[in-house]
Amino acid sequence: MEMRNNAHKIRKKTLENLLKLYSKASYEHGLKLNLVRTADIDIKDIKGNRLIKAAHMNINNVDVSYITPIEETKKNEVLIYLHGGAYVSGPIKYQIRFIKKVVVKTLIPAYIVKYRRAPEFTYEQALEDVMSIYQYVLHKNPHKKITFIGDSAGGGLALAFCLYLKNLEYPIPYKNVLISPWLDVSMSNKKINKKQGKNDVMLGMSGLIEAGKAYAGSTSTKNPLISPMFGDLNGLPKTLITVGTKELLIHDCRLFKQMAKNQNFELKVSEYVGMFHAFVVAPEVLPEIHEGFMEVIDFINEN
Repeated sequence: MEMRNNAHKIRKKTLENLLKLYSKASYEHGLKLNLVRTADIDIKDIKGNRLIKAAHMNINNVDVSYITPIEETKKNEVLIYLHGGAYVSGPIKYQIRFIKKVVVKTLIPAYIVKYRRAPEFTYEQALEDVMSIYQYVLHKNPHKKITFIGDSAGGGLALAFCLYLKNLEYPIPYKNVLISPWLDVSMSNKKINKKQGKNDVMLGMSGLIEAGKAYAGSTSTKNPLISPMFGDLNGLPKTLITVGTKELLIHDCRLFKQMAKNQNFELKVSEYVGMFHAFVVAPEVLPEIHEGFMEVIDFINEN
């Protein structure tokens, strides 16, 4: 048992050190855009394998990759995946591997959306791009159940998009899966302190604040379409949030959970002790990552 625990600690420490080397350096002392985009991949280059097919599509000038399982798919469901990267970068290969695994496990096809990113564009263009894909899916298959999956900024965008749909009195998705979502780009929660910043092996406050301002443009960072924490949660889709206790965003997720209790909004927030930001998307080298991934799969599969 002791050897197993030691092996677990070594694997976890190794993974955290790699994250510090790549991600933390990009955010800790202001946003270093040249660093944070080094691992980006073009969704046009996403390929299939023995379990899934992948096809590039351009829908209303928005690039998407359409991932379908080789096995027979569930005819009445579809996934829309929004990648993280502080609205300035992504997707990266781990995110693509993650959504491919989700498609295999659920047998539900998925659209991976290349939404426009900051600082070249703002939240308005990101929402427009997601809306283009959402309308396409609705019009093509009006009776399909649509589940959004988003990690980090992608989780914040998925939730903000639901508020956007509500404002337009437009049909909302069936479910949301939010993995370590960025709910408040202003980073104004006073419980986020220096100690929490040191514990987070991926994110840094100054870089996130800079990225959030770039994404907001001339609009307040507390606008609900940018920071959905400040929106009216009544009537939003059934939602799962997974979050690690060692990440900066844990306090916003806890506050969001409290807010949801007083509104007509079915929300489950699962905290994983000692885990880092967006751990569910990481390679499954730790049992906690597998557990979080399977919770996502079970949530998508349940009626």
